[in-house]
Amino acid sequence: MTRGCSACVRRIWVRRSEWGRPSAREWDSATATRQPRPWRSDSGMSKPPRAVRTRRVTPAQRAKHGPSRSRVSRRLVYEMAIQWRGPVPASNYTVGRGGDSVELIVDHWTVVMFEGAIRRFLNPASILSAHYVIGSDGRIAQLVSEDDTAYHAGVFSVNQRSIGIEHEAGPAMPPTDALYTASAGLHADIARRYGLDLAVGTTVLPHHAIVPTECPGTLDLDRIVREALQEDDMFTDADRAMLKRVYDHLEAYEPLTWTKRLQLWLAKALSTGVPQADLSGPDVETGQAFDARTASRR
Repeated sequence: MTRGCSACVRRIWVRRSEWGRPSAREWDSATATRQPRPWRSDSGMSKPPRAVRTRRVTPAQRAKHGPSRSRVSRRLVYEMAIQWRGPVPASNYTVGRGGDSVELIVDHWTVVMFEGAIRRFLNPASILSAHYVIGSDGRIAQLVSEDDTAYHAGVFSVNQRSIGIEHEAGPAMPPTDALYTASAGLHADIARRYGLDLAVGTTVLPHHAIVPTECPGTLDLDRIVREALQEDDMFTDADRAMLKRVYDHLEAYEPLTWTKRLQLWLAKALSTGVPQADLSGPDVETGQAFDARTASRR
C-alpha cells in the first residue's frame, strides 16, 4: 500500500507476520536498496570474528600483567597453568637480584588458606612476598617475577639467590597429593631452567634452615624432590633396556662414540620404528632391514 503522491520517497509495506499481526518494513525507494541483514554464521555468531593482532608489550604492561611466560617451559604451562596474581606492592619486593643468580629454592607453608596467603602478600604493610603460592588443589599463583627478589627467607642475601615457594598447608591442613604433584613439577621446571641439581639441604632448603621457625612444618621436601626427579626423567626402565639393546647391537659393527650411537638410534626410531625383540635382520614394524652404519633402510 502506497501513501501520498508518486514523488514520495518512503513506502510502507504491510505484511502479516507468522503470528497474524501486521508489521511494517521501510526502505528508501529512491535507491531501492534494503538494509543488509545482520551477519550471522552457521554456528549462530551474530558478529564476524575479529582478526587476531599481535602487539609489542610495554614494560608498564608487563609490570601490570606479569612476567613473560617465555621462561616457563611449555610443559609446565600446559599441565599446571600458572596464574599471575601480582604485582605485589613495591614495599614487599626488590626489583632485580643485585647481580646474583638463582641458586636455591626455599620452601614454606602458608598456615592460612590459599587466598589468605595471597592477600597477605598483596598487603603493603606485611613487607612479605613469595614468588609462588601453591594451593592444596594444585593451583599455582605467581606474585613476583623470578627476575626480582621476593621477601620470604628472612635474610636478604638468601632472598637474592633464591626462589620462594609457599604451600597451602599448616598444622590443621596436611599437604595434599595434588599439592605435592604441582610442587614437584614446579621444582623440576625451575631446576631445568637454572641448571640446579635438586637435593634437599643444598639447592632445596626448608625455611627453618635459614632462620629459627617451624616453617615448613610437615611439608615433605624429600618427597617433592623425589617426584621432581622422576618427572624430569624422560626414560622408563623399558626405554633404558631398549636403548641398551640398540647400543650393544651397534657396537658389533664398529667402534662408535656415544654421540654417534645415539644419533643412529634416534634416526632408526624416527624412520622405521625401534624393534622390540632381536635387532638383527628386518625391522619388526616395517619388515625392512636396517643398516646401522648409515642409519638408513636398505
